Amino acid sequence: MVRAHGFIADKPDEARAIGAESAIFEREWKDFSFVVELEQSLIVNLEDQVRWMRKRMPGGGTMALDFMNFIHTDGLRAVRPEAIGVRGG
Repeated sequence: MVRAHGFIADKPDEARAIGAESAIFEREWKDFSFVVELEQSLIVNLEDQVRWMRKRMPGGGTMALDFMNFIHTDGLRAVRPEAIGVRGG
């Protein structure tokens, strides 16, 4: 991901041309923000989505879900430690 981010930053025209829907990228490229980060806001957003889903599911479910059990930070920490902003990461 870090290399891909570098490619996008260094060669935006080539990066934009990749993919079958490059016309969409051409029009909306300026609206995209490419970063390689793992922030606490991602965890909060995932938790919010689980709460929302549980309210709408039959039975709702009550088991707590710790997303940090599924997120492994070692790879990103090895190449870009400053990009990790999650507690417990």
